[in-house]
Amino acid sequence: MGGKKTVLILPILVVVLILSGVSVSAGADVVDKQEEIERIREEMANNRASLEKANLFYEQSLTEVRVVDDEIRKNEAEVNKTKAKIETLRKNLDRRVTYMYKTGPSSFLSVLVLSDDFTDFLSRAKLLSYVLYRDFDLISTTKTLRAGLDKQSRGLAASRAKYAKQLATAESLRKELYQQYSIRNAKLAQLNKRAAGSNDGKFAMARAGASRAYVSRGQSRTGFVFPVTGSNSYVDTWGAPRSGGRRHKGTDIMSLKGTPVVACVSGTIGRTTPYDRGLGGVTIYLDGDDGNTYYYAHLNGISAGIGSGTRVEAGQVIGSVGSTGNASASAPHLHFEIHRGGGSAVNPYATLRSAE
Repeated sequence: MGGKKTVLILPILVVVLILSGVSVSAGADVVDKQEEIERIREEMANNRASLEKANLFYEQSLTEVRVVDDEIRKNEAEVNKTKAKIETLRKNLDRRVTYMYKTGPSSFLSVLVLSDDFTDFLSRAKLLSYVLYRDFDLISTTKTLRAGLDKQSRGLAASRAKYAKQLATAESLRKELYQQYSIRNAKLAQLNKRAAGSNDGKFAMARAGASRAYVSRGQSRTGFVFPVTGSNSYVDTWGAPRSGGRRHKGTDIMSLKGTPVVACVSGTIGRTTPYDRGLGGVTIYLDGDDGNTYYYAHLNGISAGIGSGTRVEAGQVIGSVGSTGNASASAPHLHFEIHRGGGSAVNPYATLRSAE
């Protein structure tokens, strides 16, 4: 896709340069610069594709870790219940054995006295023995159950270690790709700045015209603005398992900590959590003029002047990407939700894609 865009924009740039009166030699230099810019853009597009694969690997690993964590919690609860049951059975048996020890033969004598006949005596004695043996049997069975649970605990711990290692690998890979993306992004910004000041303003005009032709292809027709302004990547994780049996109700837009976050539509700030609290950490609710509510979570901070009742315009910076709440410090991101008509959350992935 990046290659096609390069092919499309360069002829546009050449035409605009000619109409702007730029000399042939200067125009060739401009085209060379633009080719380098487009090459970096294409590299960034490929880099981002790799980032999305890395993010998918990360999300899958994170899901596996959280599923195992839930299973470990359930298993621990069963182990604790079984331990309590064993303790109760042991106490019952201890009481009976202590009673038998203290009373000794007299207990059988009392059974004999209370019996109607010898047959009744045998029945009572047999019942007493049965109770004791049943206690022993219950303890033995429960201990076997406990042994099985302990074995399951060891298996879950091994799985947890395996997936945790996989998650660490995914985080490391993603961090490396982000660094590559950021380096290219910085180089692109430097080239754009240098090129914009060349050819006594004519190149800047020409390039601006070509850039508008280029950028217009990726703008959202609905007026929705992508909520993260810097380099980022994301995958569709709607409904993915989360801790405590929850399901993911948004899209995690991975980016560098401190990357600006903007209002995706014009509207009014509904409420904010300006300090790190709960699962979402630092959060913003934006009540859009379109009737929808937009939720921003795990923010590093909220911009000055942004609070409940603040009027904001689409594209206005309202905060920055972070890892507050239950987000991993090694994986800063914006958790983004869309609530149609202020109701239940809907999958925001398609809307985000349309705004790129």
